[in-house]
Amino acid sequence: MTSNNPPILLVDDIPTVRELLKDMLLDVGFENFLEAGDGEEALSIMASNEPIMVISDYMMSPMSGLDLLRNIRGSELYKNIPFIMITAVGDTSTKTEAQELGVTSYLTKPIGFDILRKTVLGVLADKMK
Repeated sequence: MTSNNPPILLVDDIPTVRELLKDMLLDVGFENFLEAGDGEEALSIMASNEPIMVISDYMMSPMSGLDLLRNIRGSELYKNIPFIMITAVGDTSTKTEAQELGVTSYLTKPIGFDILRKTVLGVLADKMK
């Protein structure tokens, strides 16, 4: 992948987690990233950029990943952007709510490189169909 490809938007309130995700995705061949510390910042970034995918944490403030997902799926501009939620929250009700809102994939931390790679490449392959 080259930096001319559309970016992946990484949303997490912990900068080191965003760096870790970036490092993992660089190893897969992605080079173009946007970063946000919460859902509000992500929406602001999306207003002037069109990411190919959003990878977001769930537990953030002031706007959680679930609220970000709700906003994206409610937008005509963004509703079809793949959305991967990565979270330490593994309870069934949160996962069910994310699925009802249209999350593309829901991964529970800790995740390994192989799971992230397989998920991202699978989501992008589905998007290209």
